[in-house]
Amino acid sequence: MQTEIVLEDCPHCGGDAKFAGLADWPYLSNIVFCPSCLVKGPQAPNYHLAALMWNKRVEAEPVAGDAVAKACPYCAEEVVVEGNNGRGNEPGHEGTLYFTACSSCLGRGPHVPDKDMTVEAWNRRVDG
Repeated sequence: MQTEIVLEDCPHCGGDAKFAGLADWPYLSNIVFCPSCLVKGPQAPNYHLAALMWNKRVEAEPVAGDAVAKACPYCAEEVVVEGNNGRGNEPGHEGTLYFTACSSCLGRGPHVPDKDMTVEAWNRRVDG
């Protein structure tokens, strides 16, 4: 007996979430995504886990008011990480560019040349 999987609406736009098919996500992992705004949930080895992770994300609480980096505007995840794109040879992008990203949905903040400015750039994007 199979149980029906119920997906919560998109936390970003309120749209109907769905499981991604091969045309939407041509990788070996499974995800839930919103066709309206294209926000993707965490990757999972099967649809049941993907649905569980999507629904858990929807219920996430906003980041604490005194946090350095603001919560992700797409999934409300509180944990953000620093990264770099390693593209030092693109015209206009000499040297490595840095960014802050959501550790859950991988939403990225703006790329900036100064590593110390990544959180500030992230917060500006969140504030919109």
